Amino acid sequence: MSRRFVIRHFAPVLKATTVCFLLQLFNGVVSAHIQQAGINFGDTIAYQGKPVICPGGKLLLTLANLPTNAAVKWFNAASLRPVGYLPNYEVSTAGIYFATILSNGIMHTYPSLTVTAVNNPIAGFTFLTQGNCASAPVQFNDASQGKELTYLWNFGDPNAHKQNVSTVKDPSHQFIGSAGNGSQTFVVTLTVTNAGGCSATYSQKITLLQTPDTDLGGPAEQTFNNQAYFVSCSNLPTEFTFINRSKTNNTGYNIFWGDGSPQTFVKDLTSIKHIYRIGSFIMFYTVYGSNGCSKVQKYRIFVGSSPTVPFQPKVKLTACTGMPVSININNNITSSQGTIYTATFSDGTVNMYTTLPDTLMHTFKTNSISQVVNTNHRTYINAYSLIISAINPCGIASDTLAPIYVSDFPAAKLINIGYDIVCVNSKIRFKNNGGAAYSITEGISRPNKWVWKITPDTGFRLSDSSMGSDSGSKYVSKWTSGTKNLNVVFTKAGEYKLTLLTGSEQCGIDSDSRKLCVNAFPEAAFEMNTDNGCNSQVVTIKNTSNLPLCDSAQYQWAITYDNMGCTEFSENMSFTNGTTATSAEPQFVFSGPGRYTLSLINSFPKSGCSSTAFTRQIIIRSKPLVTLNLPDYIYTDQQLSPEAIIKNCFQTTPPEYKWTFAGASITTSSLPGPDSVYYRDQGRYTIILDVTNSCGTTEVSKTINLIKRPTLYIPNTFTPNNDGINDNWNITGISNEIVTVDVFNRYGIVIYHRSGSYQPWNGTDGDKKLPVGVYYYVIKTVKNNRLYKGFLTIIY
Repeated sequence: MSRRFVIRHFAPVLKATTVCFLLQLFNGVVSAHIQQAGINFGDTIAYQGKPVICPGGKLLLTLANLPTNAAVKWFNAASLRPVGYLPNYEVSTAGIYFATILSNGIMHTYPSLTVTAVNNPIAGFTFLTQGNCASAPVQFNDASQGKELTYLWNFGDPNAHKQNVSTVKDPSHQFIGSAGNGSQTFVVTLTVTNAGGCSATYSQKITLLQTPDTDLGGPAEQTFNNQAYFVSCSNLPTEFTFINRSKTNNTGYNIFWGDGSPQTFVKDLTSIKHIYRIGSFIMFYTVYGSNGCSKVQKYRIFVGSSPTVPFQPKVKLTACTGMPVSININNNITSSQGTIYTATFSDGTVNMYTTLPDTLMHTFKTNSISQVVNTNHRTYINAYSLIISAINPCGIASDTLAPIYVSDFPAAKLINIGYDIVCVNSKIRFKNNGGAAYSITEGISRPNKWVWKITPDTGFRLSDSSMGSDSGSKYVSKWTSGTKNLNVVFTKAGEYKLTLLTGSEQCGIDSDSRKLCVNAFPEAAFEMNTDNGCNSQVVTIKNTSNLPLCDSAQYQWAITYDNMGCTEFSENMSFTNGTTATSAEPQFVFSGPGRYTLSLINSFPKSGCSSTAFTRQIIIRSKPLVTLNLPDYIYTDQQLSPEAIIKNCFQTTPPEYKWTFAGASITTSSLPGPDSVYYRDQGRYTIILDVTNSCGTTEVSKTINLIKRPTLYIPNTFTPNNDGINDNWNITGISNEIVTVDVFNRYGIVIYHRSGSYQPWNGTDGDKKLPVGVYYYVIKTVKNNRLYKGFLTIIY
């Protein structure tokens, strides 16, 4: 059954989430087949913006990396029926969308995409004017409705250029419009967009009075630094003639000259003259229109000469990275006021000045290696340059200072790979982490040098490295560099100081030091107050391990147990008096007999080294384990040979025995197993055994009955029919004796055998009931070596 058939078959009852799960499961099953078929699916439903639908909007969905000639089916999970068959599908409603494709006989499903519906915001604003003229700023205030809005204002004021739009919430705008004596209407539009990408637009008209034309002519008009200038390239005061070029009907003119002269107001203006001294000035030109509006226009005036920027003196400079360098400028520069100076370093730094200082300070962050300067028909390698340019409305001038050789400042950055505290014979790697550094002399670069020093200068050896030498000189040129990394094995305990010297022929010497403590290797040792004892033995420890020079010792105790074959015992040990397995001198209580091995490891954690384990053993003994092996009764004609099972675990000497036989032929014995103990009279007798070793005495006892031997009776018939009467073959007189019983059938085959204490027989051969008949028995008693034979009949 195809997968498409399954989905359609269950469509009435499956939810969208179930369908998505089935699609994902199917993708996993066919993935291997897809790879074998050589098909590479992008598995992406692409779209522009966000996967949302705005009211009345649409969203175009596209299948990325769609194979050529693939058959496409689009689905909306809400209906489970195809909704499109083209590579692109335009969505107009929210929902869960997915697509299946069939290519080269392989079906593949693109992961589903959830498209959500988002409401449009509501755009709106208010505004407040400060007058009716376009020259007065207008304040706009947002009144839109919606969350997480972004704003785009268009003020409908094309002459405002870049200022015609704004993205702030509540902007202010001063309209420019076109010059005139009437009014002008502007259409202001606000577009707001919410987080879902849905937007709304609102527009209002604003009508303002036009402002008059402020066009003014004058000598040497030009634009400098994006500003309008009237220019006189002279070192003398200059008379400027200004011409009114306004095309609107005006009622008056006011000029603020900007040089300290009184303002000038006239009703009519064709032209007007004014003398400016050397310098740069700003003139404010106000024109009053016939509609009551006015406009102020700024014009800049420059009187002066072309700039000059010679360096004094012209010398090469050397500098060090990270350190400011001072560059002297010609103190006699006579460039006019209003000149703009730019200092451009070839490392990318640019500074601008209105007044050039006598001294420029600059810090180079990188050396000048691989930098090339071409100036004055010369080329400098491994050098920076400084170009100072001066510009004013009368011209431009520049000069170059080169070469500037920048060497790396020697930065000694010592790090050690490992510990600052170590043990002897530990290899430590020290690293010069200052990075690559170079000195530059006359354009030639050389690596900075470094030298290692260790004090005291004995008690260590180097491994695959060298320390270099400063030859006892402060001149770096006489140094011999060591290796960048220094591998040291300290062979003697003590405190050391390691110093890294890094030197530059141009930038001096830097150093970095580390203190290092070298400890003797940790050794573990301890003494015990005893190495043996009995149950509940307290053992105290005296720790004799060595201590570090510059570290704190840590201890770890471990205890192993061996019952030495006495399986009746198990480990029973505990710490006491507040001590633990990490105490320097713990105390132990041993309550379980056996052999304990105490192990101590001494470690110096900051040094990263540990000792081998030091071990001692202690034997914990116990009182004897005694078990009496006596019958419950004996006959008056029997002698008693008492036996006991003794376990004298962990002892080095045999135990002592004391038997007590009250009323017997002997009353005491010190033998492990006395023989020929007789009792004359019937009755109950208690036998006591005390066993003593170095840990104490164990006493056990047992009471036995002395009875007269019963008369032997062997029944010749019994009825094993389970009626509760005579169901077993019971022989009296040997019930407690050790016997051997054999029963034979008429063919001489043994059908019942018993060896040991006598037990009644139920007339079966295994689990099988024997038939009615006559059987033959042989009974032999072990005690008296008596033999009994006869016939036995089984009836039911």
